[in-house]
Amino acid sequence: MADLLSFSRWIHYIAGVMWIGHLWFFNFVNLNYQTEVPADLKKTVNPPLMLRALFFFRWGAMFTLITGLIMLGMLWGDGQRWMNGGVQAWYMGFGVLAGLMMWGNVWFVIWPAQKKIITGMQGGPAADPALAPKALRASRVNTYLSVPMLLGMMGGAHREYELFGAAWPAS
Repeated sequence: MADLLSFSRWIHYIAGVMWIGHLWFFNFVNLNYQTEVPADLKKTVNPPLMLRALFFFRWGAMFTLITGLIMLGMLWGDGQRWMNGGVQAWYMGFGVLAGLMMWGNVWFVIWPAQKKIITGMQGGPAADPALAPKALRASRVNTYLSVPMLLGMMGGAHREYELFGAAWPAS
């Protein structure tokens, strides 16, 4: 049981870094850079680049969610540990809620919109112009939620550390 928890935690962290790293890349680097790229170059470079980046972005989200739910189930099953968590249990609960909303935005808003936009850039049917602002809004929401979600991960996962003045008792 401890091995599965440890393995899940490592995959959760690695996938989370991949997911949030891509999220921040899209919002803080790529969005501004795209304003400088000539339109003819965008049609050549963006589709393969974005397909690759979005692949790691969405599957980072999926593996973060799956491993997070595995860990949550294991900790929930250890009711004594969960109930004694106090403040940390609340942080972890908020992290789970934020992570679920962010995952939903990736899989049900951002990815479907980007897929249509990229298809349009590659000569397929033109995407609805409303898709790009909708995907951007979902991406911005995810960016804003990423910081409290990361605090939730830190607050719930490390009982051996004291966070925000509330230590998690040893089990």
